[in-house]
Amino acid sequence: MAIAFGNTAAGTGNASGTSDSTSFTVTAGSTLLIVGVASDALGFPTAMSYNSVAMTKSVDVSSRVAIWTQANPASGAHTLSISHGNNGQVDWGIIEASGASTTIGATATASNTTDNPSTNITPNNTPGVIISVIGDQRQNNNSRTTNGGQTEYAIQGNPGNWLNCSRKAYTGVSAVNMAYTSSAGGNTWWHGLMEINEAAVGPANIKNINGLVTASVKDFNGLATASVKNINGLA
Repeated sequence: MAIAFGNTAAGTGNASGTSDSTSFTVTAGSTLLIVGVASDALGFPTAMSYNSVAMTKSVDVSSRVAIWTQANPASGAHTLSISHGNNGQVDWGIIEASGASTTIGATATASNTTDNPSTNITPNNTPGVIISVIGDQRQNNNSRTTNGGQTEYAIQGNPGNWLNCSRKAYTGVSAVNMAYTSSAGGNTWWHGLMEINEAAVGPANIKNINGLVTASVKDFNGLATASVKNINGLA
């Protein structure tokens, strides 16, 4: 089953207190909810939930950038709740996926102060999609663009805090590069990557007769399927 992406959203916290929240709508049939975050030192999330169900921190980059996930999220509009340090600043980017496995694949992390951040990840399985979340202590005039076929789905910036979320489909299990064009200006950036794969197709959907799922085939030339021993030479 191919992976398809639905609703997206980006937002920022209020830099006061120990929590932030936002409403997000999940489409029926979505199998994976993904939230990328970038924060200052105080704002790094300590817990996150959607519809009061705890999410899993799947990637952590030096407690400044992270990717949180939830399998089979509830459909409809529900609250995403983020807990963090007192008066911390956090930005988030949200995306939902259908047809995605709920098992997370390979992950990779990097941080540096160089211009034009670039990080490789070698996936475990194919085909799939790489999720990229990058944040930095940007200057107010700093900007960043995605490279190499990446699709940007969320961007959020504040003075001293900046977030970009993108995705990139791949085939094969060779290294996949996620890169950006920017001038870091000596600021540190943190980059987290995560592999997601297509959901497995159950055996009941694999066995078919001339393109028809066997579970839906009631008879063959007047015989019940249980009585059919051989079709086109196949058991």
